[in-house]
Amino acid sequence: MSNAMFDWTCVYRTDNPLEAHIVLGLLTQARLKTHVEGAVLTTALGEVPFCQETIKIFVCAIKVPEAEEILVNYQQNNLSEDWQCRGCSEHNGSGFQYCWHCGKSYDESK
Repeated sequence: MSNAMFDWTCVYRTDNPLEAHIVLGLLTQARLKTHVEGAVLTTALGEVPFCQETIKIFVCAIKVPEAEEILVNYQQNNLSEDWQCRGCSEHNGSGFQYCWHCGKSYDESK
């Protein structure tokens, strides 16, 4: 068995620490072992050159296909605009999959 299958491979990079935590949570929930680089550097914004502020998330090379499937689903489900709930008429931000007020899903409110 090749050791290359267990090398860390970058599957996601972002400058947004909140998005990095969301993606990290999705991968962790799927029981994928992860490695993160650059998360500590975000506290030094403005002091570190922009190219060094990127947060990178790595998984073992053998788990890349599984991680990529999770990331494709995340990006497809990531809403691009605010929406109004049909259940309670509450306005919800684009990051909400469920109405923060009544709990109805975005799909039910289409």
